[in-house]
Amino acid sequence: MKVVKASVGAVFCDMLSPLSVHTALALADFTFPGTKTKPTGVIRYLENLTPQEFASNLAAGLAMMLVGESPPNYWIPSIQKGTSDGRRQVALARALDVPQGQGAEIWIDLETPALDTTALQIADYSKADCQEILSAGIDPGGYIGEGIPLSPEQLYLLPFLGYWHSLSNVQPVANVDYKMIQLFPTQTLQLMTGPLLVDLNIVQQDKRGRLPTMIVAD
Repeated sequence: MKVVKASVGAVFCDMLSPLSVHTALALADFTFPGTKTKPTGVIRYLENLTPQEFASNLAAGLAMMLVGESPPNYWIPSIQKGTSDGRRQVALARALDVPQGQGAEIWIDLETPALDTTALQIADYSKADCQEILSAGIDPGGYIGEGIPLSPEQLYLLPFLGYWHSLSNVQPVANVDYKMIQLFPTQTLQLMTGPLLVDLNIVQQDKRGRLPTMIVAD
């Protein structure tokens, strides 16, 4: 496997459900109705992605992006939690043999913390999580969901190497904005193997000219 930059306009499907070999092949062959566009790849959660699924997705021709699953709603951010989450994400990525030092990314899912969460708590959590991921030779990205109490300027000061806009109403990121946009609403794709519930995501350059990276088969 290798790490390459995604192209502007590439479409990625993210889903919680694991993909079987047959579903991965059907998704790779799917054409969005009314277009000639096929999915470039999938975004899968490290917590329920096995090496077998990772390999079969790549073999089907689907590029891969990786995201850490968000904590339960109304979680409490802290330095300690950021460190433990980062270490878990790195261990799961290593179990998949994700290339290190090539720009592979792990997206950190920031959404729906406790209602009284402060900007400082989010910043401390993010810094600790990013430090663990960076120390493993992997780039951290930030998925910005609802309930994050940071201004555009405060988001920009987080140590992420790029940002992913959720389908929720969220603030811009000062100076750079987003390099991937999640579309509203969630879609059900009618594959040859049956319906598949996904969120669609469109790649763009951020205002620093950065693009997401993806893992592909050699």
